[in-house]
Amino acid sequence: MLAAVSCLLIALVCDRVERIAGPLERPAATHALEGRPILFAATCTLSRRTSTISCAPATPTRAAGVSAHVMRSPTGTYAAFVPYNLVEDTVRQIWSFDAYVHDALQQSIGTLDGTTVTGSKIVVTAIYATQGTGTVSIVNADGIGNITAPNQPYFNYNQIVAAGANSSGKLWQVSVPNSVTVVSMDVVMTTDFPAEQTITLLPPDTIPAWIRADTNIAPPTDSSPGHYAKRVVIVVFRPTATLADRQLAIALVNGVVVGGIRTADGSLGSYYVKVPDGSEDGVFRAMEALNALPQVQFATLEVYLDPLASPE
Repeated sequence: MLAAVSCLLIALVCDRVERIAGPLERPAATHALEGRPILFAATCTLSRRTSTISCAPATPTRAAGVSAHVMRSPTGTYAAFVPYNLVEDTVRQIWSFDAYVHDALQQSIGTLDGTTVTGSKIVVTAIYATQGTGTVSIVNADGIGNITAPNQPYFNYNQIVAAGANSSGKLWQVSVPNSVTVVSMDVVMTTDFPAEQTITLLPPDTIPAWIRADTNIAPPTDSSPGHYAKRVVIVVFRPTATLADRQLAIALVNGVVVGGIRTADGSLGSYYVKVPDGSEDGVFRAMEALNALPQVQFATLEVYLDPLASPE
C-alpha cells in the first residue's frame, strides 16, 4: 500500500491543517427555531409602477437568526424562490403573484427519506411599505410558525421536489392599500433533505479500510501531484459552520460521509465524503463545488506522495 502524507492531504493544504489543529471555537447551534435548515434568505420588492416582483439577497440585518454561512442569493446555491406574474387589484386592494421553489441540491427537498413528504416553507419574516403609506399584510398564508421569530406567516409547498427540479406554483396574496406603490418582503426558506439524517456536527473518528486499499488508489493527474484515493473528497469545515451548514454542503454534492478524523479536543475534524460520480471529473467537480462554499475551510483529496514508501 502507498503511504499517505502525514496530514492526509496534499502539501499545498497541510499548512492550513496546522493552523486549525489547535483549540477551536465550537460550532454554533442551528438558529432556526423549528430546527429545519434554512436554505436562503432574500428581500423581494413588489412594484405597482412597473408591475414587477424581484428578489435580491437579504442583508445580515434583514436575515436575523440565519446562519452567516447560508448563501443568501435568491438564485440560490441550495434553492431558489421564484415569484412571477404580479397583478394589482386596486378595487379589492390586493396584490397577487405566483411563486415556485427550485431545488439546486443534488438531493430531493421536502423529505427526509425520499418518500415521506415533509414539504418546504417560504416564511415571511417581515413585510412593509417602502413607497407610500399604509399597512400591508399577507392575506392567504397557509399557516403561522416560529421559524426565526414567533408568529411568522408561511406558505407550505407540500411536496417532494427532486434534485434540480421545480415545485408546483402557489398563489400569494398581499393586502396593499392604494396609497402604497412599492412593498418589500423578507423571506426565508426552510425544508428537509436526506443529508439531515446522516450528517452530524462532528465527523466520524474512523476511516474504512477500502479507502486506502490498493484497488482504490489512482495514479497522479494534472490536478493531483501524487497517487490519491478514488471516489472520496476530504472536507474540513470552518469552526463557525453550523450543523445545517454542514448538511447543506454534503447535500449539494449528494455525498455520503463514510469516515472521518477528529482533532485532539474533538471540536473539529475532517469528513471523508464518498461522491456519487466516482470518476476523476466527478470527484474534482465535487471538490470545486465544496471549496466555493463559505462554510468550507477546504475540500481536497487524500494524496499519497511517495509510491515507494512502506505501508503505515
